[in-house]
Amino acid sequence: DIEVLETACHDWATDEYSKGGFMLHRPGHFTGGAVELRQPHGRMHFVGSDIAGVEAGAIEGAMDTGAHAARSIGASLSNGSY
Repeated sequence: DIEVLETACHDWATDEYSKGGFMLHRPGHFTGGAVELRQPHGRMHFVGSDIAGVEAGAIEGAMDTGAHAARSIGASLSNGSY
């Protein structure tokens, strides 16, 4: 079982840096650095459609990277290495 130690809430609708943006490349076009960004860097995990190995630039890619990060974090928590 996983015990929740802390939670945090943030109102993204009022965040000055989350007002949206424009995709400057077509799905699958961004490839530079994606492999490195898919790997955890310490406790930091990057997720999102732009770095997905499959379905890059699409919601499926974003969901895939999120699921992969969740599995990785879960495995680290279960073996005590997080």
